[in-house]
Amino acid sequence: MAFFLYSNDSLTVIEVKTNRFDAKMIPHFRQYLNQFEQLASQKLLIDLTGVIFMDSSALGTIMALHKTYDFGEMSIISQSPSVLNLFKLTKVDQLLNIYRDIDHAVEDMT
Repeated sequence: MAFFLYSNDSLTVIEVKTNRFDAKMIPHFRQYLNQFEQLASQKLLIDLTGVIFMDSSALGTIMALHKTYDFGEMSIISQSPSVLNLFKLTKVDQLLNIYRDIDHAVEDMT
């Protein structure tokens, strides 16, 4: 499975476990998320640590997720220069907190 979700009382983490997060993966990602009703009103962290390529359809899906659910806070983890550049070019880095590792993200979000 390319996605993994885990949560506690205050934080939900969705880990994308593939190196390419693109249009081919989006239907699977949406289907995976549909099984979790508890996403609303929690803090959400999307872990893209293993993703080295992300296209605009994946970016659009992340932003739709941000707009669709009522999260207290939504942040992203990424280390990939190309993914970080995509966030910078589209100004997503001004809308969401972007972290380079899970430790800093969890520390800031809890």
